[in-house]
Amino acid sequence: MLRTMTATIESHRMLENGDAVLVAVSGGPDSMALLNLLLQLAAARSLRLGIAHINHQLRGRSAESDATFVRNIAKKYHLPFYVETADVGAHQKRHGLSPEEAARQIRYRLLVQIAVQRGYVKIAVGHHRSDNAELVLMRILQGSGPRGISGIPPVRQVQSHALKLVRPLINIEKDDIVAYLTEKNIDAAQDQSNRDERFLRNRIRGKLIPLLQSEYNANIIDSLNRLAAISRSEENWIEELITTAFKKVVIAESPQNITLSIPRLAKLHPAVIGRTFRKAIDKIKGNLRRITFQHINAAMALISDSSQPKFLHFPDQILVRRNGDTLSFSRQNHALRHRSYVSKAFEYRYTIFAPGSLYIKEADARMRFSLEMGMQPPDFSNTGQSVAFFDMNSVGFPLIIRNLRPGDRFKPLGMQGTQKVKDFFINNKLNRASRDRCPLVLWDDKIIWVAGYRIAEDAKITDSTRNVLRVELLLA
Repeated sequence: MLRTMTATIESHRMLENGDAVLVAVSGGPDSMALLNLLLQLAAARSLRLGIAHINHQLRGRSAESDATFVRNIAKKYHLPFYVETADVGAHQKRHGLSPEEAARQIRYRLLVQIAVQRGYVKIAVGHHRSDNAELVLMRILQGSGPRGISGIPPVRQVQSHALKLVRPLINIEKDDIVAYLTEKNIDAAQDQSNRDERFLRNRIRGKLIPLLQSEYNANIIDSLNRLAAISRSEENWIEELITTAFKKVVIAESPQNITLSIPRLAKLHPAVIGRTFRKAIDKIKGNLRRITFQHINAAMALISDSSQPKFLHFPDQILVRRNGDTLSFSRQNHALRHRSYVSKAFEYRYTIFAPGSLYIKEADARMRFSLEMGMQPPDFSNTGQSVAFFDMNSVGFPLIIRNLRPGDRFKPLGMQGTQKVKDFFINNKLNRASRDRCPLVLWDDKIIWVAGYRIAEDAKITDSTRNVLRVELLLA
């Protein structure tokens, strides 16, 4: 184990002699093995180690017990100990994220914060070879491209900081870690949420990979890691080519906005254009999470068809706007200060092309769109008016989200005829300000939901519905 980890560290230049390394320790098997191995390496490499533990407040007393366990480990080895507590549940609701994504964002933000404040230059985390295989398989199932299936990078530069995130165990399998802990008699906490099969990652770990190992390929973990390594190597090469192409089409660039030349883009291969767009989004967003194939295709349509909408709204407040012969990618909260993007003082309009989350600045609200496939009709008894369900045989993407326009009508659930939305608002005693802000969800130019109040009769689910679109209206 120590030899394998040392070889990984050297091949990826993860650690230098004298480095100050913050070790992320949850108390679970992976992080306990990582800490134990780094302790063995510390003297020879003159490493200064510290321990960081993040309490996500998702598991009540169990989480508090884990924090105490890690604190005692730090005392045992006379290491600095830093613990941070975060309300992941609140972060999840505020930003319309999955529990896993919300926890991931909070965890890395706090680890970076501790490292910067305490003078650490590296953050070591316990991802291993089996984690990488699970992620690659999950990305394949989700339809990711080459970058997605390149897996977990052994080393990642932390943006805006002279920090690196390193994964010394990335070439070690989970079974070897468990065997190592048993042999060395090292205690570790057990997180029961890792067995919760409501989460896709856990189903892949507990069901799909064992099935693939027993029925198709006993060495599937090796195969998936090899696929990731090949993809990562080729992605690094392609990135050099895209950087050159990107420089040729950029007109202006700042941390909040990147403007590209449409005539120059039009001369490129479509694959290069798509990667150029992804690079622009990555630069201003910091990552490509929740940016899908559909988003990139929609942006490409802006450069080829002048009849397309002049602007698009992507996840995490990214605005894409065509203006003459230029195409700009901006942070939405920055770009929307310029009211010329809308035709009247308070009109707004958003387009969502795939499941995800949308922030509506004018309504100070978020909407989350998700698919529930092959299911029985949901139980409406506890959903409230902030959640709506639609039959996917009657509606689909893209969806338009906008506020009231003169003459808007819809067919409220339970009614035979249509009604003016303005009259519906008046009947429900909404004041003018609330009417102007209220989001309307449209498919095929028809209003299917007056968000927070009533869905349309024609979009309702029935006893025969199996594929459901779930839309939630959340406070921002």
